[in-house]
Amino acid sequence: MSTEKLFILNPYNEKHLELVKQFEIKNNLDQKITESIKNITENYQKEDYLSKMTNSNRIEESLFLLESKEIVDICFIEAEKDIKTCKIRSSLENNPKNKQMLLQATNYALNTLNMEYVLLCISPADINTIKALSEKGYENLGKEGNSIVFLKDNEEKVKGQRMI
Repeated sequence: MSTEKLFILNPYNEKHLELVKQFEIKNNLDQKITESIKNITENYQKEDYLSKMTNSNRIEESLFLLESKEIVDICFIEAEKDIKTCKIRSSLENNPKNKQMLLQATNYALNTLNMEYVLLCISPADINTIKALSEKGYENLGKEGNSIVFLKDNEEKVKGQRMI
């Protein structure tokens, strides 16, 4: 039985870069993720990059789901620390692993990044993920651009703020 594990993409980890390259090839994706990683490593020293990520109000992270030593999905998180809100989008449409990836990424955003609101951008064609998110209590906010947006909030934190 294979297990899935969620990892934060480290642009300075050569193994991560190789896994991403394999993922892009396997899924016939252009090399935007690889190019983004190379852009970071070519323009920032590791310490400067980590300092920027730690001290900035903005969080930009990529998470990947690893199964049997290969990436099965990648998602991207863009967050604002001050308003405790983030947006998550997956790299693949209609991927059977989207549901699992997005649920784990939401949990990471709410519990590790301490976000209060998580917005998920889903392709309208990804009917299985849309159905799964609705069943898990995510609020469908409707269509925005080329995506359907779902909201998941940290109910305990939001309720606590409303009580004041």
